[in-house]
Amino acid sequence: MGGIDKGLAEFRQLPLINHVLKQLPATYFEQRWISANRNIEHYQTLVDQVLSDPIEHQFSGPLAGILAALNQLAPHQKLAVAPCDSPFVEFELYQQLHQRLLATQDSNVAVAADSEGRPQPVFALLRPQAKVAIAAALREGENKIMYAYKKAGVTKVSARDDQWFINLNHLDDLLA
Repeated sequence: MGGIDKGLAEFRQLPLINHVLKQLPATYFEQRWISANRNIEHYQTLVDQVLSDPIEHQFSGPLAGILAALNQLAPHQKLAVAPCDSPFVEFELYQQLHQRLLATQDSNVAVAADSEGRPQPVFALLRPQAKVAIAAALREGENKIMYAYKKAGVTKVSARDDQWFINLNHLDDLLA
């Protein structure tokens, strides 16, 4: 993206993050947070709180942001994770993830999977208990999301629509 903050890159006349927030409305969530390490003032105008990576895991990728959010959860809450560059995600996916997590006691993470069964780890719902495994993975120097999810106990949910997982990674993608 040429150094542009992806969340603020314009797509169809709105920043990418606005598309995601529109699909995950505040009426369904106790709080909405954004994990960001820059442009924090702008993001603060969009959500309840902006979380930055813990200093010891600064810039360790999405896993550090997930850990920062998990550290804020109450024991009864769950964390819905969505990337800022996937404007076609739908709330229905998170309903499916929630149903799966409720149906299992041995998993702390429900992760979306595409039509070929491949996990899409930045589309997930996590119990607060997952933070122990995620923190351990980061301490080990491992920032692969699925590695940490497996340590936490993960279950996959097949999504109805692979379009939900389209992410826009290049400036040319924003013109579509």
